[in-house]
Amino acid sequence: MSARVTRRTATRCAGTRCAGTLLVVGALLLTGCTGNVRPPVVTRTADATPVPRPAPEQTRVPLWTPDATEVRAQAVRQLALRWADGSEVVPEVIDDDDIVDAVAGEHFTPIPEAFPRSVWPLGVTADGTAIVRDDELLAGQGNEEALGFFEIGSEGPVRRFDQSAVEPYSEHEMTSGMSAISVAGQGAAWAETFWTGDGEAKGWRVLAADQRGIVSVVADAREDWSKIHDRAPEGDEVNWTDPAPAVVDDRVFFQIALAGVGSPSVIVSRSLSGGDTRVEGEGAGMPVATAEGVFVTQQTDTGSWIVALGGERVLQLPQAAENAMTLDGAVGSWLLLSSQKVVVAVQPEERRAIAVAREPAQHPEGWWAEPASGGPRFATWPDAGMTDRGSVYLVLDPEAGTAWRLPDRLWGVMFDSVDILGWSEAASAAPSMTYVRWTG
Repeated sequence: MSARVTRRTATRCAGTRCAGTLLVVGALLLTGCTGNVRPPVVTRTADATPVPRPAPEQTRVPLWTPDATEVRAQAVRQLALRWADGSEVVPEVIDDDDIVDAVAGEHFTPIPEAFPRSVWPLGVTADGTAIVRDDELLAGQGNEEALGFFEIGSEGPVRRFDQSAVEPYSEHEMTSGMSAISVAGQGAAWAETFWTGDGEAKGWRVLAADQRGIVSVVADAREDWSKIHDRAPEGDEVNWTDPAPAVVDDRVFFQIALAGVGSPSVIVSRSLSGGDTRVEGEGAGMPVATAEGVFVTQQTDTGSWIVALGGERVLQLPQAAENAMTLDGAVGSWLLLSSQKVVVAVQPEERRAIAVAREPAQHPEGWWAEPASGGPRFATWPDAGMTDRGSVYLVLDPEAGTAWRLPDRLWGVMFDSVDILGWSEAASAAPSMTYVRWTG
């Protein structure tokens, strides 16, 4: 199953306001102000019948601001998510009052010695062994990542991956970046991307490690991808692709951007050891693997759809921009989607959905809510905007239909296995991680 570190916000102006002193009203009338809801000014002589002053309710509009609970409820009512047959997705709603404040000792137990300070967990295999990056091993050759296996709660050492068969990507000095690791069973896959010192994209490759920790190259940007698709990009165009690999059983699924108009990527799969190339379909964005299949987003003339690779349409996404949703990942057999207002977990086979509205808050212009991230059991996301004091994070168990609010403000929830969470506390004087075993 995959675990990803996560990587994922709106103004209005309408109407004319006419207010101020009598002098201002007069000036506005002289200039032809329209849209004034006040009664017109009546010019009359001294013996004319007085015109009664309008009652307050005729001229005043009461100001009312819905509370947070009502705003969350509105967001769920306006979800506009539909099943493939066109029927509305009616989710089970976790209201604000239903979100449980997580308490140490009751909902989770801290693991003080889960990992040494230099070790950063990236995923967990089927037998509970963590795949980690060890900062003390970063003096490797070339672009080799300091990855390996680690027994949670032990003193180590890290059993380093064997990357002897992986050649450096280039002899030229470049910067490399590593994607989130996807783990399934005992295998794992990830992507490396490369840039020159001035930020020019120079390529990518997909790597995989088997249960022994032996690393091989599954795919490389320098291959001739026209052999697998007639609209595959050529030259520098292919370098800008983020492969976003996902492991399912013994295969790695990844995307390659297509040239021209239409679906922006083709989804390709290969065995963990490379070779055996299959074209699985076309889609937009990363492939998402659940316990029941691999899903992608497709853009068509009839809107945006969540589609099972090799299968049928599952969900129709909202078409209105204010309700736009993205496919963020998976939690077990649940698909995980989010918008700027709500996070939804969907079980396609059972046609179930769980919805949690985000906390309504005022955000600066250009702010964008981060997407949710999923693991084998949980989903997690920042409930409100990130500030210089961190953010409040929620944890959702869709099978149980329960959501918790994590204590304190956090910089992020960076690790999610079957029952272990890790987070970085914003109040900490130095960057540090807290790991807990979730008991719910």
